[in-house]
Amino acid sequence: MAFLPTDLPSFAWGALVGAIAAFGTGFLQKVGEHVFAYIRDKINPKHPEPEQIDGHFVPVTFACSECAWVNEVKLYEYEQKGYSYYPHPKNNARCFRITSDGRHPIKEFLLVQPRAKKMANA
Repeated sequence: MAFLPTDLPSFAWGALVGAIAAFGTGFLQKVGEHVFAYIRDKINPKHPEPEQIDGHFVPVTFACSECAWVNEVKLYEYEQKGYSYYPHPKNNARCFRITSDGRHPIKEFLLVQPRAKKMANA
């Protein structure tokens, strides 16, 4: 009783089918991962990354008196007070700017006061 087949064509066909099956399962696994990621992102989309704006940005959605630039160190305090992030005009991402205290750069986010009303022309 021989371990390897004595018929070379059937052995070659078996090896070819085995290789195709191994490739196909790996390929289908990757396709499944991509389909799952696509569906997951459609059902529960990720928040856009914060967008940097220049220091001369003027809020148009909310009145300037209802907005505040807040150092990123104090964001948690303001979030607990009910402040929300000003939406970027293009993609609704959080807006931030880079300023300086004379020694170090500071990242500040534009926040909106609780119960602020959107402006009529926005």
